[in-house]
Amino acid sequence: NINRHSWLNAKIGFIDFYYPSYHKFDTLKAQEMNAFIIEVCRNLNIKPFPFEYYMADDFDELEALIGLDYWMGMGGEVKPTGRGGSGRVFCSGMGEGYFHEPFHVLVGQQYKSHQWVAEGMATYLGGSRGQTLNWHIKRVNTYLKSHPEIDLDNLLALRTMDEYTDYRYVLGGLIAKRIYEKGGWEMIRQFMNSGYSNEDYYKAIENYLGIKKTSLNKYLRAELEKEASR
Repeated sequence: NINRHSWLNAKIGFIDFYYPSYHKFDTLKAQEMNAFIIEVCRNLNIKPFPFEYYMADDFDELEALIGLDYWMGMGGEVKPTGRGGSGRVFCSGMGEGYFHEPFHVLVGQQYKSHQWVAEGMATYLGGSRGQTLNWHIKRVNTYLKSHPEIDLDNLLALRTMDEYTDYRYVLGGLIAKRIYEKGGWEMIRQFMNSGYSNEDYYKAIENYLGIKKTSLNKYLRAELEKEASR
């Protein structure tokens, strides 16, 4: 609260924006974000609530705002980064329209879902690290075609591919997209209440998409190729 005194502030609907003086605030983009929040919360049967949204060009600025003069990873390549929790969103390089972290803040523990469900939904609706789900899908598809030894049947054992793309976001987002295409928001709400465990996640994929765990490698590689070609 002390450090942000030198920052500018604008309140648009449920969002309390804070930003450095060099940033030119985009009111239209902020209004679109607020409208999208209302729409998604309505579709998920949850009540939106006010939260703070801090944005800057470089995440080092946000860490300094929080009170960290030095942190592991500072001074590296400047790239879009986001983090959220406890009614606050911090994002760099993405301006007023980054919905990924607000999704986590708003939905939180209101649904009983596996981490891959939450990250997949956030990426499907709001992208990740400044890029759309489709951008990440193309990147992962290219990588997996050159690495046929990677077994997607054991999906949840996968870790971050690189500093730009995470399997949870991409494959989780693709699965969420396919479930929405099949059953709309009603099926998405069921999917998001499917439970916390790994077994719950695999069972949900089988229940809502008809794909058994032993068929995930073949199915996901084929679906990635379809999406990447669009």
